[in-house]
Order: sequence, then structure tokens, then C-alpha cells
Amino acid sequence: MVREAEAGRVEASIFPRHNPLLELELGPRLIADDPQGVVFSVGLSQNLDLGGGASARLKRVDALVDLAHADADTAMQKTLRAVGHATYRGLWAQERLALAEEAERIARSVLGATKKRIDAGDATALELNVSKGAFARAVADRTSAEATVEQSKGELRALLGLSSTASFVLKGSLAHGLKVDLTSLKKGAQGRGELLALAADVALAEADSDLAGALAAPQMSFGARYELEDTSQHTILGTLTMTLPIFDHAQGLAAQAEAKAARAKVELAAQKSQVDAEVETATRVAAKRAEASDAFAEAKGVESLEQNLALDIKGYQAGESGLSDLLLVRRELLETEASRIDRLLELRSAEIDVLYAAGRLP
Repeated sequence: MVREAEAGRVEASIFPRHNPLLELELGPRLIADDPQGVVFSVGLSQNLDLGGGASARLKRVDALVDLAHADADTAMQKTLRAVGHATYRGLWAQERLALAEEAERIARSVLGATKKRIDAGDATALELNVSKGAFARAVADRTSAEATVEQSKGELRALLGLSSTASFVLKGSLAHGLKVDLTSLKKGAQGRGELLALAADVALAEADSDLAGALAAPQMSFGARYELEDTSQHTILGTLTMTLPIFDHAQGLAAQAEAKAARAKVELAAQKSQVDAEVETATRVAAKRAEASDAFAEAKGVESLEQNLALDIKGYQAGESGLSDLLLVRRELLETEASRIDRLLELRSAEIDVLYAAGRLP
């Protein structure tokens, strides 16, 4: 789009815009319908485009180039936002898969401990069936988490233009966020692509107004003319041609330019207010997401989960606690860890939205 717009400079910079006009005339000289000789004339003239049309057209091309750059920036920011969200969803899916695998391992350990207690006569068949059901659910959750990972990778392949068979590994962690300088973002938000596009629309309308003024000016052509009559009479004339813009003086283009400029200015003012509101809202949301994520600061993640469940399983094996207590603690710990991972995804997504609202995605 940008190269296409810049190519317009070639056409806009042509001066004069009109090619020279060559006129040839040849015919008999008649007196009382009686041919008395031959008249020949040749003329050459050139329109000089003296109304300033070249500068107005170049100004218009500059506005179109700015508009193309703004549209390209907007499209790039949207793509980066989609890729950023998909990347974090991929990391989230991987962490949820790791949690599901750990939950499956724990469910297997609980099932093994229950079987040992059955052999020792310390557990009932109902407890064994409950343990088997919990293990089956854990296996299903792990399989579902694997599907989510594949889905997130497929989304990234589509966004990045990779083949369906392309293999890649997502590296990173949800714990590592983006650097967001709220002060500089709020100041730089006025350079967002949508605002630049509307500003280019205003400049384009002003260029059209200038072009209308140039077209309203009289167009002048200078030239020379040579005439030969009866093979002996030679005439050389200088010529001047001028249009009189009485009926059509580009009033239609001028009216359209005025209306377009008024519309673009109103939209630009409204869009500026909208961008300010979007940045402010995204900032507040990100702050709340950070608070929600920080609420899990005391949790140590999977390592703490493993330690707590290992202690609870040991107590169950020793007969210090029942199966229902073990499953309740297991569910609570797993749900807490899952919620911590979910809150991290929400925080990372909110950070992307802040950068996108300010048009500053890296």
C-alpha cells in the first residue's frame, strides 16, 4: 500500500501536465466557389498549468502516503496484538498441561495408596472406586490440556503464516511480563495509527481544496502558428489561449473537500477522546489484574503443590486422614494453582491490551 501510494508522486510531479498540441490545416482558398489557391497552416501550443496544480497534487500524494503508513501501522498493531495474545495463551496452555500432568501423577499415587490400604483392610471398595474415578478424570484433564496446547500452536501457525506441519517450541513463562511505562504510553497514544489516518484524511481534504483552487484558475496556453497561402504569402503568429472558468470553476471538488475536511476533523477529535478513554480503561484493568495475580504471592506454584500433596498422601497412607479429606485437599490445591495460572494469563493479556490501546506494541 505504501509503495503504491508513493508511486503516485511520478504522476503528480509531471509538469506541464498536458502534452504539446500540434495542429495542421490544409484546404483550398475559395472565391465565389472558385478555387484560387491552397492554404496551409501549422500550429504548436503548450498548456502551462499556471494555477499551482502540481504542488497541490504533490501535497495530495503526501497525504495518501501518510494514510498508507497509518493504515499499515494499524494493521501491524492488530497483528502483533493477536500474536501476543496467542503466544501467552500457548504459554498458559503449557503451564496448565504441566499442572494436569502433575494432577495425574498425584491421582495415580492416591490410587496406589488406596490399593495398599485395601490390601491391608484399612479401606473400602467404595474408596477404591472413588480413587479410580479421580484417576480417570485426571487422565481426561491431561488429554484435554494437550489438545488445548495443540490448538494454541495451530492458532500461532495461522497468524505467523507457518505450514500446518511446522514444529516449534514456545519458550518463556507467564511470570515474565511486558514492560509497560504508563506515563510514556499515555503521551504517545496520540500517535496511534487510527489517529494518524484521520489526520491524513484532513490533509487530503486540504490538498483537494488547494487542487480545486488551482483548477478554478484560468488555464493558459502559449504557442506559435505558421500559415502559407498561394505558395507566396507567409504568416507567422504567436498564440495565447485562455479558458474562462465561468460555468465550471471546480466548485464541486471544493465543496466535497470542505465537507470531507469537516467530517475528518470531527472524527479525529472524537477518536482522540476514544483513544484516551481506551488507554485509561486498559490501564485500570491491568492494575486490577496485577492485584488479582499478586494475591497468589504466598503460593509457590507447582513445587509447593507437590510438597503439600506429598505430605497429605503420606498421612493418608499412614491412616492419619481419610480419602475424602485427601481428595478435598487435592482439589483445593489444584484449583488454587490453576487459578494462579489463569490470573497470570489475564494480567499478561491486559498488558498487551494497554500497549495496543497506546499503539506501542513492540
